[in-house]
Amino acid sequence: MSHRVGVVRFPGTNCEFDTIDAIRALGGDAEVLWHGDPSLKNV
Repeated sequence: MSHRVGVVRFPGTNCEFDTIDAIRALGGDAEVLWHGDPSLKNV
């Protein structure tokens, strides 16, 4: 079973997609979450 990780994105940040690639390379599952979105998208 892989872990599901939410990577929160804020205005002016970067490297969130690099972070997601690293999580996936380690066998995890990752999703970008916009800081203003009220939903966690089942993370």
